[in-house]
Amino acid sequence: MRLTAERARTYDVRATLSGLGTSWEPCRVEADGRRVGFAYGESRRVLRFTAPVASAGEVRVTACR
Repeated sequence: MRLTAERARTYDVRATLSGLGTSWEPCRVEADGRRVGFAYGESRRVLRFTAPVASAGEVRVTACR
């Protein structure tokens, strides 16, 4: 999953991952190539994180399995 920023800002993300299938689980979140702390509620399949992203930057969420 990727998010590309058009201008510099801090993103406060709360996203449901239920549409990605039951085997999809996040194991890493990066903003502009740097690791970002995140929380994942497995029972509701909700991912939460806050990340500063540069103009034309990128947030990437990588699955564990």
